[in-house]
Amino acid sequence: FKDAVENAEKEYLIKALKDNKGSISQTAEKAGVNARTIHRKMKDYGIDKDEFK
Repeated sequence: FKDAVENAEKEYLIKALKDNKGSISQTAEKAGVNARTIHRKMKDYGIDKDEFK
């Protein structure tokens, strides 16, 4: 179950970053979380924001 949640979260984060052209602050605002949370999740999932610019 944990893997499914993590997969869904990672996919959501990637889509949100694409939609916001890699802007962490805009992604955080639209997701309703702090930008630090986005940074932490990106690190956890090995996501590089430069992939979305």
